Amino acid sequence: MPDPNLGDLGAFADDVQKMATQGGFDPFAMFASTMSFHSVFLAPFSPSLAGAIAQFLADGTGPLLRSIDAFRAQGMPEDAARMRAREMFAAAKGMCVVVLSGDSRLNTIPQLFFGHLEDGWRAHVVEACGKDFPGKEALRQALGDLAAKAAGGTSWPALTAGPDAGSNVLTYWLELASGVVASLDEGLLPTGADRLGDLGHWIGVAVALLAAQGKTIDVDDLAAVARCRLLAGEWREAGALIEAAVAAGLQDEELVDLIGHFATAAARANDALDAAEWLEARIAPLEETTGRCYDLTRALFTIQAAAQAPTDRLLATAALMLARDKKSFRHDLTREPVWAVRAGEPGDLLDTAAAATAIGRSATFVSKRLEQGTIPSYRQGEQVRIPARALASWKALMDAHKLLE
Repeated sequence: MPDPNLGDLGAFADDVQKMATQGGFDPFAMFASTMSFHSVFLAPFSPSLAGAIAQFLADGTGPLLRSIDAFRAQGMPEDAARMRAREMFAAAKGMCVVVLSGDSRLNTIPQLFFGHLEDGWRAHVVEACGKDFPGKEALRQALGDLAAKAAGGTSWPALTAGPDAGSNVLTYWLELASGVVASLDEGLLPTGADRLGDLGHWIGVAVALLAAQGKTIDVDDLAAVARCRLLAGEWREAGALIEAAVAAGLQDEELVDLIGHFATAAARANDALDAAEWLEARIAPLEETTGRCYDLTRALFTIQAAAQAPTDRLLATAALMLARDKKSFRHDLTREPVWAVRAGEPGDLLDTAAAATAIGRSATFVSKRLEQGTIPSYRQGEQVRIPARALASWKALMDAHKLLE
């Protein structure tokens, strides 16, 4: 039964629906008309959503702040809008996620779940998908199936329903993983890419829970779930899956490709230096599968450069790259954008003139390489500056290998 202290759950659902449709906003209209209703599932909050809710409830700031504007647009005064938003997020127990599929991609319409599948709330879930949503009847039936499953004691991650949900829970989540990978490989990320990241998290957690129950995951599925974890920013969990996939016989080409995706995701993490240490410790074991592999060392360098690793670590990785492919080494470090600083605090930032003075070159020299992405850079909004620490490492490496001569 609903918690009586939460008030009218139908009213909360009504507020959510109004927020979704305020100003003629139609969630389904954001997606191609060829996309159709795939399934619906109930899940706990993802880490990003849980963090946003905790921040909003603590001090009223963060990415959920715009919810207040949505209530104000309904005619509520500021104080009432803020209070209503706080009540709504405090009452939420998890997420109800409507999954869409089509054109080799997946997308989602996530909605707050208040812990009860009463008729009124289910009706609002359907309405909140938008006036053009073609799967209304199928979604209504799926929500009814979810209610029956929940009443029978079914829990996460088995609370799934819909025309493509099937009867095998593990198969459902693994097919979603394949759909996410297809979306990524086709370059068809949704407008709100964070939605697909949350989906990647839910897929990863669901598969982990099912695997802990003794379910077997094959090598291709392990790789797909690793991609989902990386999309969610969960490089540690992805790393464990990569190791499991290698043990299960992941082929050389697929392994190198997966490590490339690992590097791209880890380079954006606040703990990217930890990710670099993880990969550095595994270069030798991985090369037992691939043989001496330049691309693995380049991936390591990408993470280290993004995190402003100490100069000695960059020089050590550069030596590994050079030993594997001298031509590619010189090309990548002088002609490819491998120097972008993304992770952690950038430290002192220099403008073009100050950077030119620091390395004894002209401002034109620095500007040209900044435009090419071949010198360290850090983006702050619309501004691009040069981190002093990274620049010192860059110069040391250029001098050590005479790459500017």
